[in-house]
Amino acid sequence: IELHQRLAAAGVAMSILGHAYVHPRGQYLERQTGIHDDTLIPGLRRLTDTVHAAGGIIVAQLAHAGSQTRVASVAPLAPSPIANALVGNLTAEAEETEIEEALDAFAAAARRAKVAGFDGVHLHGANGYLISQFSSPIANIRNDRWGGDAERRSRFFTELLLRVRGAVGPDFPVTAKVGMIDAVDGGLQLDESIERVGKLANAGLD
Repeated sequence: IELHQRLAAAGVAMSILGHAYVHPRGQYLERQTGIHDDTLIPGLRRLTDTVHAAGGIIVAQLAHAGSQTRVASVAPLAPSPIANALVGNLTAEAEETEIEEALDAFAAAARRAKVAGFDGVHLHGANGYLISQFSSPIANIRNDRWGGDAERRSRFFTELLLRVRGAVGPDFPVTAKVGMIDAVDGGLQLDESIERVGKLANAGLD
């Protein structure tokens, strides 16, 4: 709260909260900000009230670590049983119910962000977390409606956006950080990502 108050008071027009986890299985680090439960709303409201009083606006960044969690007690979630390139976690292919639970968690977190007074939400779809795992042909080797080609690899991000938009309404800003290239052989390429961003824009991404 003190950090964001100082930024706003110094003239920063808009700050984006460090990524907040939307589900207990989506926590990346110990003591990371959470937005996964309604009991957290009062604390988040103290943050937004402080920023607004200092003349700034603040956006909540929503994230799920997927298999990239660094919290030992967290059961990782991933689209496919591929060892995470950063932390080495290996987990089973996510089941349909687990995917649905993650999607709904983003929508619920977006609703909490709005209730807590944030001025928008920013979806973290980069840096190896769950959204980018579903988007990548290296991390996502499924062959069902959630993977198998570029169109199906886009489904998780697009469906997530639609649920978030449904939770916050048409006039609440929803933006995203989108990983564009994996920069390794066989990884995500720019052409696929540009097409994906177009789909997101058409689906209501600001």
